[in-house]
This record gives sequence, C-alpha cells and structure tokens, in this order.
Amino acid sequence: MSRTTRYEGLLPVEALKGSKVMIVGVGAGGRQVAVQLAVMGVGGLCLVDYDQVEEVNLGTQGWEVNQVGLPKVEACRATLRGINPLCRVTVENRAFCDQIAPWPVLFCCVDSMQARKRVFEAWASTHLARSRPRDVLFLDARMAAGSCRVLSVADEDDATYYRKEALFGDEEALQEGCTTRGTFYGAYIDAGLLVSEWARWLRGEERLRDFLFSFDMGVSQILCRQEKGAEEN
Repeated sequence: MSRTTRYEGLLPVEALKGSKVMIVGVGAGGRQVAVQLAVMGVGGLCLVDYDQVEEVNLGTQGWEVNQVGLPKVEACRATLRGINPLCRVTVENRAFCDQIAPWPVLFCCVDSMQARKRVFEAWASTHLARSRPRDVLFLDARMAAGSCRVLSVADEDDATYYRKEALFGDEEALQEGCTTRGTFYGAYIDAGLLVSEWARWLRGEERLRDFLFSFDMGVSQILCRQEKGAEEN
C-alpha cells in the first residue's frame, strides 16, 4: 500500500508524481491548494507570497498558532514537509515580480485584480505561444463570503475569454477582500474545485473554462466550457 493506492485509476499516478506546480498567493485558497496537492503526492511545489501569518488568519486559513509572525511561504513549507517529505518545495518570500519566472502550471490565488493581471500576463507571455495546451495550465479562483468562481486557461482561446470576461479593474470587483469575510470550509471547497480542474487537465479531460459555485446553496453554474478539441493540439 502506498500514498497513491486508493486513487490509482482515478488519477495518472506517474504524471502526478512528476508534476511541478507554482502557487502564487498562499492565503486562504493557496494554502489549501498546497496542502491538497502535497497530500496527493505532487512532485514539486513553488510557493510565492510576501505576507506573514497574522492572528486574524487563524480562523480562515488554517495556520497553527505557533506560526503567527512567520512568512506564509515558510510556514506552509514546514506544514508540507510534515505531510509529504518527498514533495520538493521551494519558496519565494516576496510579491510576484519580473524576477520570478512563472512555471507552466500555475495556481493564481491572489486577492487583487492588479496582481492577478500581472501574474497572468507574465505566465501567458512565457508559455502560451510556445507550449501545447497539454503542457501548460493557469488556474484562477475568486472567493467571496459564500461563493467562488474558478477559471482555467490552457490555450489562446481560453486566454482571449479570460481577458475579456474575467480581467477588470479593482473598482469593478466585489468591494470586499477575501481576508475581510470568509470561512475555512469555504477556502477548502475553493481549493478543492481548483484542484479538481487541475486533475481534469492532468487526465486529458474536458475542462470547465469558467464556473461559479455557491457554498451555502450548493449550486454551481457553468459559464463556459473548454472548446472541444482544444487540448488535442
């Protein structure tokens, strides 16, 4: 019996073990994504965040009390080391910037549109034009108090949709940061939805390009699916 025994046949285990994933933003959603991926047995993670753990984060992000005051990336790395010592974890204890090369598979878990645009355009300019959709994936989650929106990009058509429908100014976004109102269960559901889209991509299945989910109502709404045949290129 091994870590992957119970989901062999559900996930491509060798691809999972060889996967390398960057997570930008290690707060409510990003920390839970990192934990879920490490538990599943992903091969490598890069955590990017400039922030420190504060007492106010304990109830929504799942940190330990003795981690208050630590950089989030270091606190998360310590947690992941205990979960799966075989997962190679590197950290960038700073805001995402031009000096950080985006990885082909990237989870964007930031809480401002300005940061989201910067991360996406860096990723797109580095990977979209020169990679196959089967080799790259950008995942973005927006979480409010009782719902979340998940978007995925793996080709130029996805990118066109994302720029048109999902990138707008901070003044047009919900005027309530993810650190203002939220729940720990909401963060875990949000992360689970992101990871499930990554798993679809890993299996070569049709992705949901854009969908909404209400935590409290248990209702989902698919806004846009991946165009058929897009991942075959």
